[in-house]
Amino acid sequence: MKTTLRHLSLSGGLALLVMLASPCMADAAMLNLNGQDIDAEASGDMVIREGVTMVSEDLLQDEMHLTLEKDGKQFTFSNAYKDFSLKGAVGSDTLLLNGGDKKMSVDARSIDGKLFVPLRPVIELFGDIGWVGADQTVYARYDYNDQLDIP
Repeated sequence: MKTTLRHLSLSGGLALLVMLASPCMADAAMLNLNGQDIDAEASGDMVIREGVTMVSEDLLQDEMHLTLEKDGKQFTFSNAYKDFSLKGAVGSDTLLLNGGDKKMSVDARSIDGKLFVPLRPVIELFGDIGWVGADQTVYARYDYNDQLDIP
């Protein structure tokens, strides 16, 4: 009987721990891009892999106004003015900006047929990025040509 009660007590404690921990783990991360909140995780345009925030080709095109060209595993992003070229490859941890390279913490990858790249190195090329754990939000500010008045 003692073994059964101890087992039930341990199981109940574990279940309670899981229930208490689940809301924190289930909180979706948000993205605040140039002052605009984007629920990119819910749309599937942002995933967190190995502790790294990765964004899809769709988010980079729609929200950061980049043009994408793909050739097999190779990809190139550019802005409307074509004054920069950001190149990389699926499976590579290096981005090339107009010939200079930037290491990423994880490789660019294809997830469900969509290109995903780590957000931090892309933003750092043109602005600032930070994480606020209290509100589970990635705050990113970018300005390709230093022309925007963004807090």
